[in-house]
Amino acid sequence: MKNKFQVIKGGFTPEQYLEAKFNFAEVTNTRLMGVVALHIKWDFPKINSVLHQFFYFDCEENGFESCTVLKNDNPLNLQKIEGAIIKDLGGEKISLSENEAIFLVQEYALFNQRRNIPLPKNYDDYEFILQKNHNLSSKEKFIVLEKIQEKIVNDYQLINYFIMRLCGGDLDIIHFLSNISMTTEIQKSFSNRTFHRNSIENLSSEGLNTKTFKCHSIIERNGIYESVVSQVQTQDLKVTSFDIISQMKISNIEASLILSSPEYINLYETTSLNYEVVKFLVDNLTGHSKVLKYKNGECSFIFKKDNNHTKLKVYRLNGDIVGSIYIAYNGQIILTAHSPINIISLEMSLLSSQLSKHLQLVNKYEFHEPIFLDFLQSDIEDFTEFVSLIEY
Repeated sequence: MKNKFQVIKGGFTPEQYLEAKFNFAEVTNTRLMGVVALHIKWDFPKINSVLHQFFYFDCEENGFESCTVLKNDNPLNLQKIEGAIIKDLGGEKISLSENEAIFLVQEYALFNQRRNIPLPKNYDDYEFILQKNHNLSSKEKFIVLEKIQEKIVNDYQLINYFIMRLCGGDLDIIHFLSNISMTTEIQKSFSNRTFHRNSIENLSSEGLNTKTFKCHSIIERNGIYESVVSQVQTQDLKVTSFDIISQMKISNIEASLILSSPEYINLYETTSLNYEVVKFLVDNLTGHSKVLKYKNGECSFIFKKDNNHTKLKVYRLNGDIVGSIYIAYNGQIILTAHSPINIISLEMSLLSSQLSKHLQLVNKYEFHEPIFLDFLQSDIEDFTEFVSLIEY
């Protein structure tokens, strides 16, 4: 997962950085998803100033990926930065002490050093943290690494995260989830692949704590899909055995049939409002969202506030998405979701907003497979026209 954020620059000397007083630190407990965001606030009493640092750590490829800074307490700017970096990750924000926060920044700086990955370019904005001593013991470091992980509550969640981390080649975290050593065969079978879907079947229980499961996973690398059947044994919410039963390539058509799900779409038109006003009102509806720009409009992909989709017997890659709200430059607004509950939730939010009196419902659609992404990537401005073309 790659994010590029603009660094807000501005004026502390090296001596002033050394006088920074720790205020607070919060970190997301999303390590098992492969990314972690950390927010640290520092005070500078002598010059009556503050520093907010938002770190983004990619645990699979890029390590210490970015440090976005804000040198004031402007609530709108804080909300904007936090929304861009933290809100689409799911999970909770966990408080850290100064030493714990320093350790975490230094840990991911070492991640980059070990892999010859350059640190973010705005080095002056975080160099003073790399020079500090955290004085944590080995046990205290372990506690920090536990804090940034979501608590495992059932075997489905354990298995889904275990396979997800295998696909990410993220072996550093595997020992938190299992009591086994990864064989070269397993690593080659899963590493550097996208984990699209997992279906888990309960096979047996041996005693009170030992359980056996069969998994059917769909993974993909460079557009090539594979179907993997594996057997997993767990005990006390730890993976104790993992064996690949079969692994074979499948066609894109087969993968599409397995991965596809219904798509529900509501189409509206706005009256008497220009695009900027509509965008402002929609932005107020989309808390946990990521906005992407397309040729004919902007789409807010709305994320759930948690990662509970990992706790299900059937895991889907996009299971953390509620849906999307698309604002077209031509005045159309399109709601999209993959379940009736989610489309109703989006509809209720839209119709209870200040936009409601300026909306006219054009149509409601239900498609057997997703088509909205194709529309976004097309040159067609009008969604009704797009639907008429794909129907024939």
